[in-house]
Amino acid sequence: MAHGVRCTGNGEREKQAQEYIPLDARLQLPESAYSYLWQEWSQALAVQFSFEQVVEVLGHLLGWTTGVSALERSNRAMAELAADYWEQTPAEPAPKGEFVVVSADGKGVPMRKPAEAPSIQAHDGHRGPPKDRKKMAIVGAVYDAQPQVRTAEQVLHSLFRSPLEPKTPAEAAEARKKPIAKAVRASLTQAAANDEKINARDVIFPWLGEQVCQRDPAGIKPVVVVMDGQVCLWGDARAALGERPRVEILDFLHVTEKLWELAHLLDEPAQHRIRMNGYIFLLLNGQAQELTVWFRQEVKTRPLSPATRQKVEAVCNYFEKNWERMRYDQYLATGYPIASGVIEGACRHVVKDRLERTGMHWTVAGAQAMLQLRCIAINQKWEDFTAFRVQRESERLYPHTTLYEIEDWPIPQAA
Repeated sequence: MAHGVRCTGNGEREKQAQEYIPLDARLQLPESAYSYLWQEWSQALAVQFSFEQVVEVLGHLLGWTTGVSALERSNRAMAELAADYWEQTPAEPAPKGEFVVVSADGKGVPMRKPAEAPSIQAHDGHRGPPKDRKKMAIVGAVYDAQPQVRTAEQVLHSLFRSPLEPKTPAEAAEARKKPIAKAVRASLTQAAANDEKINARDVIFPWLGEQVCQRDPAGIKPVVVVMDGQVCLWGDARAALGERPRVEILDFLHVTEKLWELAHLLDEPAQHRIRMNGYIFLLLNGQAQELTVWFRQEVKTRPLSPATRQKVEAVCNYFEKNWERMRYDQYLATGYPIASGVIEGACRHVVKDRLERTGMHWTVAGAQAMLQLRCIAINQKWEDFTAFRVQRESERLYPHTTLYEIEDWPIPQAA
């Protein structure tokens, strides 16, 4: 595979620009060790920085001249074996973890406009947001954890404490326990070889289920699922985990967003902070049902517009459907996490920090390849994956090498 890489001294670069022939082509090798090295180095940079930045870095530090298109092709070529690598790389058990946490969420990836779409349509402000401007990537995270017991008062104080306010000695001593053996994976819905669509959720959730089984084959550890209120994700989680017992927790910070919505609808601006303090305290003490009843009673007794009543009722219905996932007093007492900060951070780190930079737009194939390789790098599996890929490519290019056996041939002695 010729990548258009040139490695020369600084004084010879411009002189050889026109007469350069890729090293692979000169050696007449389909894949060479030089190619593997170039791919590993260039893509290790590409999963962190834009392709343009990689071109500049390689040229400045190593004198390698390449193009963005070559990096994109190499990125997609390496990602072709990512799925096989995931299947053959089971999770390692984490003995220090006392329970397993599973979480998933969606994050939009900016897409390129179709090639046949006239550019003037992008400036038509009367048609609403451009269709298919973003496609949703599903990000999954799984990790082991140790319990961290907290009280409602501690959580309430941490939520309303000013960032400028110094922590108390007790808060400073009680450091947040970090996830153990965290693994992340992301996928877009994509077309398969037979033109059928592979749903991103059908990739991520079975993987999450396999991770749980591999981390705890005996089924001893509790499984905690923390997500927002998207119904389809909860259904996928149930299907992936099967009959295994689990604790389902609705992301607490997602609930507080709903509470702020109600505060703005029902309370005066000067009362928002005080009211929210009370709402959240009740919620943390396991009184989600009582809080919902109170909001509905407020709607009945206040002179509100039909639109406001409808919005309040929608939030109350949301709470009612998720009461079983809002037992925050029990979760805090057991030491389970009540917020999906890990998956929120994963969505930002995996997708936003690389695929949503200024001016970036992707094809589905290009974004999928980048997501696969970036997750491998974030999981600290890059060297293992590159070794796996070299081995698989060697088997593909030289399939008959295993048919030969090394034998000691007799060497006749000179007379």
